[in-house]
Amino acid sequence: MQEEREKGTRLIYWFVKPDDKVSIATANQLKLQPIDVKVTFQKTPINKHFDTGISSILNSELSPAILSLALQSGWQSRFKVDQNFNNNEFEHLYTTWIEKSLRGELTLDVLGYTKNNEILGLSTIENKDDKIASIG
Repeated sequence: MQEEREKGTRLIYWFVKPDDKVSIATANQLKLQPIDVKVTFQKTPINKHFDTGISSILNSELSPAILSLALQSGWQSRFKVDQNFNNNEFEHLYTTWIEKSLRGELTLDVLGYTKNNEILGLSTIENKDDKIASIG
């Protein structure tokens, strides 16, 4: 870790399971602070009628409303809460994420919820395999 600090490394991700006592003790010894807890939910989809205000916005232009929703989606992300991220890095990361998502570079689709011609919500869909998708 000291070697990385001397090289000027500012960010290292270390994914640790909550019950891994050795890794947690090592992180404490190195004075590493936990920033994020990742939770994965799983649900089998059911065929029901969905609100007609939901449609694909893939290949749409990045509007101020879409950018605002993207930034709101990260208000509790590690990039926002970690004090080591500064100089608008959070905004830059989330702007890049939504731009690439709208172009289909990171996602299978981007769904938007529109009511009265105003976009009120969005979700990204990433294809993991034939049976699994990730919702962002």
